[in-house]
Amino acid sequence: MSIDRIQKTSLSGEWAGQHGAVRSVERTPERGDVQWFSAAVQPTERAADSNVAERIVGQLAGSSEHLQQLSDKADRALRKASKSNDPQDVIQASRSLSSFYLESMLTTKLISKGTQAIEKLTNLQ
Repeated sequence: MSIDRIQKTSLSGEWAGQHGAVRSVERTPERGDVQWFSAAVQPTERAADSNVAERIVGQLAGSSEHLQQLSDKADRALRKASKSNDPQDVIQASRSLSSFYLESMLTTKLISKGTQAIEKLTNLQ
């Protein structure tokens, strides 16, 4: 179902007279509103890779790439701090290491909880 346009709306004469409104008020909805409503009514198409296992593997691959980037950033910051006398470089290296540590711990926790959920589901079957 697709909605291309909406007819003009107007106040009923009886209601307008009782509430002191102007009787000839007509409004045409904005084109953007019509398109938004039409998109909201349209059924969403499912992605071709709706397989749960593929989505999980994709998420894990993305997390792994992100952790590798953080590791590389921390490594570069440490190398720069070791060759520099600037305290800001040491602070930046500390921040990079902290960020990498927190992200790796979060990823580990998520994998652990995901594993527990899968084990629980398999035990219930």
